This record gives sequence, structure tokens and C-alpha cells, in this order.
Amino acid sequence: MQITQIIGIFDFNLKGSFNLKPFYCYSIKLKKELLAIGERYITRTLNENTNKYCWVFLRTEKLLEYLTKRKQELVK
Repeated sequence: MQITQIIGIFDFNLKGSFNLKPFYCYSIKLKKELLAIGERYITRTLNENTNKYCWVFLRTEKLLEYLTKRKQELVK
């Protein structure tokens, strides 16, 4: 991952600190699609209410572009 890609995943506020922008994926199908395009999740967690897994990805430009295209294709 290049430094410009790394900077893009942080949200800088006025005080100079940053907040990581996670993308929570609850779909096994979507998780497989994201892995197929080269994205990697940073952690997996179990939802205590539903007993189902959630995968946490970083909101990279590539991920956001893929999600936008995927949404447009599903609407057609």
C-alpha cells in the first residue's frame, strides 16, 4: 500500500488528530468479493446479538469505488 493510499483512510480533524474509517461487512458474499479484488480485512468480530461474523475493512479508495460500482450494477 502506498503512502497516499494510507493517508486516504484517515479522517483528520481540526485538532490534528485522526480517526480511522472502518467499513463493517456483514455479508459473506461481499467479503469474498472484496478479498477477490485485493482488499484485506483488518479484523473479524462476532456480533453477540446475532451470533454472526463481521469483517472490518479499511475504507480505501479502491474499496469505495468497488462498492459504488457494485451498487450501480445491483440497481440496474
